[in-house]
Amino acid sequence: MAVGSHLGFILFSIPLFFAMTFCLEGRIKQCRISDIKYHFILMNGGVGTVGLDSIESWFRDPKKVRIIESEVRVSEERLQKQSRKRVQIPSLLKDLESAAEIGAWQLCIFIAKRYIASLDDAICD
Repeated sequence: MAVGSHLGFILFSIPLFFAMTFCLEGRIKQCRISDIKYHFILMNGGVGTVGLDSIESWFRDPKKVRIIESEVRVSEERLQKQSRKRVQIPSLLKDLESAAEIGAWQLCIFIAKRYIASLDDAICD
């Protein structure tokens, strides 16, 4: 009796598993396409209602989806690169300020040594 109930459970579970996997796969694809649409709209600075209809029609064609996805990926990489550079700017400015301070200090030492040398020359003459 126990073997029959386990067999029934297995026979019921296998189709259920495949049905759930199929549904999840479709949902994941929808989410991916929605994400691409969102980033595409951001990339273009927004759209009006007419533009939104056009975008919806473009996303019905798998070839256009791949092209748009590629454009979005390139744009996102460019934005991330710019963002990393912007984050580095304060650090670079600090380094420049430090170098300027060191450079100014070295210049002060150079001027002081020349001044002392000229004093020594004046005293020896």
